[in-house]
Amino acid sequence: FVLKTKPKPENIIGVIIVILGLAVLTEAHITLPNIGDVITFACAIAFAIHVVLLNKYSDSNNFYLLAFGQFLTMTIASFVFMMIFEILIFENFFVELNSILIFTLIYGSLFATLISILVMTKYQRMTTPVRAGIIYSMEAVFAVGFSYLILHEILNTTQIAGIIVMLIGLCISEFYSYIKNKLTK
Repeated sequence: FVLKTKPKPENIIGVIIVILGLAVLTEAHITLPNIGDVITFACAIAFAIHVVLLNKYSDSNNFYLLAFGQFLTMTIASFVFMMIFEILIFENFFVELNSILIFTLIYGSLFATLISILVMTKYQRMTTPVRAGIIYSMEAVFAVGFSYLILHEILNTTQIAGIIVMLIGLCISEFYSYIKNKLTK
């Protein structure tokens, strides 16, 4: 709606399949939604808006200013929400300055946030928001895969099925047109 472009039918089908696969992977169908699920859903909507707006403005604005603005906004918003949750809701704010905290802050701010914002801002304009959303949703697949490889976690058949369904949704969204063109030639 924001970009005034209509996604292709295969993209819509792929997104639906990826969402279903994510629900199977996370076993969301087993339990009732809780407050964490509601917060996660709200964050997913905010992230979708971010992806669409980044796509809209990444071509027309200065890359460094756009990336800096996102990083600054994230820093301020994180601080505000930390204060809301830690002080107002949980009434428990305690900071112990130690090497683990310093490492976590540096890693979280530089690698998990700044570098990811720089990469997203630079390359988002080369794809569509639908494609970007599907690619970003594969984070769950990689997280489960690395937990299996690194932490030796055991995956159940439901989780494996969810991964397979998500990958099928990705393939349908991304390769349907290519396969259709090859078959019709």
